[in-house]
Amino acid sequence: MKIEVEFVWLVGLLLSFFGVVWVFGMLLVSQFEKRIGAQFEAQGEARKVTQFHWDTRFNELDALAKRTAADVMALRIELPKEYIAREDWIRLSVSIDNKIDAIHKMVNEVKEKLYARN
Repeated sequence: MKIEVEFVWLVGLLLSFFGVVWVFGMLLVSQFEKRIGAQFEAQGEARKVTQFHWDTRFNELDALAKRTAADVMALRIELPKEYIAREDWIRLSVSIDNKIDAIHKMVNEVKEKLYARN
């Protein structure tokens, strides 16, 4: 059994085969591109949502930091009006103690003079 094929038919058959392989390859590549494009699009949407979330959160934190700084500044202004510093209190206490001691000394001197007369 002998099969005879003309050269033109053989070339046509090979070209047809490679054409079909090429078409299927192109379809496969286009399917990959569609799926990869869909993945990139989904990632882009997820990135946008995440970016919006973090921008909102950072803006809230920035506003909180500004409010906290304002509160601290208000405390720095009001604290000296309402409270006495420890060093000032010690100085005031020592001064009062010295005055009481001086009064006590004067009372003792007056007492001794009164008892000395009798």
